[in-house]
Amino acid sequence: MEDELNIGGNITILKYHAVLAGSISGLKPLKVWMATTTATAFASTSDWLPLSEFTLVFDGNIDFSGLSGEVELSIPLTTPFTYTGDNLCVMVNRPHDSQYYSSSEKFKNTATPYYPNRNLCAFSDTIEYDPNALPAGIFASAVHNTTFMFTTSGLATLTGTVSSTGSPLANATVSIEGTTKTTQTNAQGVYQIPYLTPGTVNLTATHYGYNDTQIEGVVLTADQTTNQNINMTPMTTITVSGQVVNNVTGAAVEGALITLDGYEYYEVYTDATGAFTFPSVYSGQTYQLKVLKPGYQFYTMDLTVGTTNMTVPDIMVSGSPSIVEALVGDPNTTTTTYSYPVNFFYKSSISQAIYMADELSSEYYLGAGTPITQISYNMNLGGNIPANKPLKVWM
Repeated sequence: MEDELNIGGNITILKYHAVLAGSISGLKPLKVWMATTTATAFASTSDWLPLSEFTLVFDGNIDFSGLSGEVELSIPLTTPFTYTGDNLCVMVNRPHDSQYYSSSEKFKNTATPYYPNRNLCAFSDTIEYDPNALPAGIFASAVHNTTFMFTTSGLATLTGTVSSTGSPLANATVSIEGTTKTTQTNAQGVYQIPYLTPGTVNLTATHYGYNDTQIEGVVLTADQTTNQNINMTPMTTITVSGQVVNNVTGAAVEGALITLDGYEYYEVYTDATGAFTFPSVYSGQTYQLKVLKPGYQFYTMDLTVGTTNMTVPDIMVSGSPSIVEALVGDPNTTTTTYSYPVNFFYKSSISQAIYMADELSSEYYLGAGTPITQISYNMNLGGNIPANKPLKVWM
């Protein structure tokens, strides 16, 4: 993974850490390919990266003569691989051999449960594998203990300071567009991105509460450090106001919770006139506005905030009926069970079921403290249960 390599440059040597028993001797052919990828796992046992994405970096023989015990199996790449970011995929092929070797010839690996299915492999006594048409393999959530030898000559470094109105900005994110290369500024607003391929790049700087800033045409020169300072401007804020009204009576709806959720989260309650005001909302963003009031219908709308103060048109909400139903589950399901919530196949039963807060919803807002007055279970009955069977229910 990129965060495991945490470097860039030309990969010239690949070393696998192994514990060998000495049964392999002489020259043995190997092929090695490398590719960069954004994938962190193989989606299925047939999800091999296509050969077209790889570069053949070694096609030759490795001398196993005298290799026994703990060794570093060194593979000098005939074609160095330029690595500048993303995750790295290495494909190794041992052509079909006429001989068996001891199962004690082993490679060291490290379990990485936080990166499951990162390793896909296949092996056979009869198949000569074609990298263009690989069969289903098997997964492993471990990484080979591998040393990559890099040369960093010929690469470039980018550095600079991110500031606003003359003051440095800590924790600003600076990214090179079209790559995965990104970093954050330190407490002094300074950033640095090493091991870059020479050329011309575009930068993007982001920081919460500031407008995104693009810098185009930054020239990176081999074996040199390019300094590019970035100035960011604070985002402006505006006032968003409006009024909530009962759509039947026209009366103001007092005490409704109004939320704006998007770039930032804001909330406020309507006053006695149904009015609300958000005094300082980040401009140039799209928010979701919600009206929440027990006894009233949910109200949701997308609100695009410009750069000037805005008044939302009157929000009309409907009052809820005296009884509101909230169905949890699929009304069209055909799946049934006799096991729960009440089991009549056995002579007694007990069960507990957890209903999620986001499931207990309807088109009307059910605020905290709303009483539940009745439960209905949907059933398919055979008609053999007589009337008046006792039940107990707790919540």
